[in-house]
Amino acid sequence: MPILLAILVAVGLVACGSVNRTMLASPRAPVDPATVRLYDVPPAGSVQIAQIEATSGAGFGTQGQADA
Repeated sequence: MPILLAILVAVGLVACGSVNRTMLASPRAPVDPATVRLYDVPPAGSVQIAQIEATSGAGFGTQGQADA
């Protein structure tokens, strides 16, 4: 029974999220996922090819509940 509850909670949280993808340049050839790095600030000489934004309606605590 606890596994079923955990699955239902996970599905409920996933259903509240959304993702927006915007391609800024032509797509590149696929790379090994182990070589992918994420940066807060792009390094010098880099080229931004996409922008990904993810949001969720789920929140924790008073402020999270007010923002949802």
